Amino acid sequence: MRKGFTSAQIGRFFQEGPRLENIFLTSPIMKPFLRRHLPPSEFSEVAGDLEAFGERARGELWDLAQECEANQPRLEQYTPWGKREDRIITCGAWKALKKISIEEGVVGIAYERKRGAYSRLHQMMKAALFHPSSAFVTCPLSMTDGAAKTLEALKRENGSDEVGEAYSRLISTDPDKAWTSGQWMTERGGGSDVANGCETTAYPREGEDGFNLHGYKWFSSAIDADMALTLGRIHLHGAESVKLSLFYLPVRQPEGGSLNGIQVVKLKNKLGTRQLATGELLLDGTRAHLLGQPGRGVANIAHMLAITRVHTAVGAVSATRRMMQMAVDYAKKREAFGKLIMEHALHSKTLAEIEVELRGMELFVFHCVLLQGKEDVGEALDRERLLLRILLPLLKGYVPPRTMQLMTQLLEAFGGQGYIEDTGIPTLFRDNQVNPIWEGTTNIQAHDLVRSIHKTHGEVLQAFGSSLEELTKKSKNAHPSCTQLLSDFNALMKFLKDNPQLLPVVARHLALDLARIYTGALLWDHAVAREGKPGWEVDRAAALRYTAWLPGPSTLKLHGLEAYSENAQRMDQDLLHPVDA
Repeated sequence: MRKGFTSAQIGRFFQEGPRLENIFLTSPIMKPFLRRHLPPSEFSEVAGDLEAFGERARGELWDLAQECEANQPRLEQYTPWGKREDRIITCGAWKALKKISIEEGVVGIAYERKRGAYSRLHQMMKAALFHPSSAFVTCPLSMTDGAAKTLEALKRENGSDEVGEAYSRLISTDPDKAWTSGQWMTERGGGSDVANGCETTAYPREGEDGFNLHGYKWFSSAIDADMALTLGRIHLHGAESVKLSLFYLPVRQPEGGSLNGIQVVKLKNKLGTRQLATGELLLDGTRAHLLGQPGRGVANIAHMLAITRVHTAVGAVSATRRMMQMAVDYAKKREAFGKLIMEHALHSKTLAEIEVELRGMELFVFHCVLLQGKEDVGEALDRERLLLRILLPLLKGYVPPRTMQLMTQLLEAFGGQGYIEDTGIPTLFRDNQVNPIWEGTTNIQAHDLVRSIHKTHGEVLQAFGSSLEELTKKSKNAHPSCTQLLSDFNALMKFLKDNPQLLPVVARHLALDLARIYTGALLWDHAVAREGKPGWEVDRAAALRYTAWLPGPSTLKLHGLEAYSENAQRMDQDLLHPVDA
């Protein structure tokens, strides 16, 4: 009987896998961008903090994340003696990652404001380093950040501190004090249409402050959080409020720690983010506190969405950067057809094309983060607030879905090994797929773009055009393609002026075109700002390649949208529901 295989049978070759590197150092954008924008007195300290955290992320934190993937959360609804308890069981690695993220200030840095408007950039770069090694702890951190921003904004607007303890806990860097927050908005009939789909009701508590909530939350992530923000319709004297209101609720009762009128009906069986407990929740008499004015729920969650949408884009580019780093390292080790695959022109060109787009998206993300930092501390000018209002839906609608297309190519760069779970590559790919969906799909972002155009009477487009002109003005001497970006934008604006009735139809194509044009301008701005510095020629080549690929204003014509009509819309329906022949 054979006791094992011989070396002759199994072969002598074993492929070395990719080595994880420090993303802060391997990203060609992060450190140079930080150096460009931070005062010299601040740069060294922040860069040192990020470099050290990048080392933790590629080692200790990556190992913890793999442990979370192997030990996913589970729900124990009953005790052995039949009592309903609804315990979410998470592994020790998940708890360790949450603790580390709190201590490192992955949320708190933005609210300590030690670096003024640049605090948000420091925080989001830290979130970017953490995300690929976080087992999606960045999801509750994103919602915690959004909740803190919402409470802070309501305090500023209303002049009252309704839940001061909650705010102080959300921004704390002390693990024994800090809380994380959920964001329980989605219901079965709603999805992104929270205004019309929410059936949760809120009744005033008799003889007490606050409300009792009754409803069913269909898709609730991070249900092991300490608190949540949610929406509900207030009932007063038998009359239902027409509009939604925003509520804060503690997940557990102050006495005994039992759930606060909440039943965890089931955990979701998801394509990805399996390390993250996501469930269906029944609110049955859940104690809650009204936040802001009654009927202002949708308006009030805008503060949250502004932050969480940035987090999804940060997560998307950082996960793609991690896979890109692994693919490049692998290409320098893997031999095929007599040489390293990096030495095959077609393979290196493929990776280089991905790199160009990824650089542009990183610049887009951190540019928006800079604007958000100024808004946080009240330093944003009116035109910058308008610019942020249009850039955030463009960022969210463009970056996460595009990273999925790039990740498909990167996974392919590993050949069959890219499909093997043990490598960690499928987890990065699968988990990133949620980012185009969370916080509103591409079409939802396009609708938001249309709303912002209408609500501001086109002022957001004027702010966009002014910013684009400013960026290209600095760069126009570098290459003619810089001025072409502005020409493309003006052509799009002329199309909209001539065809205003088509705005709802062309919104998706318009959003993607605007995002790509702006990304091209940011690539040129970055290259020109770094002229003469190490790597400047590569920055310039990236900008040149990216702008050469842009389709220009012909995108709308390519889709036949310049002549779109009700007849064409009916044809869309017929194409999707062909007649039975």
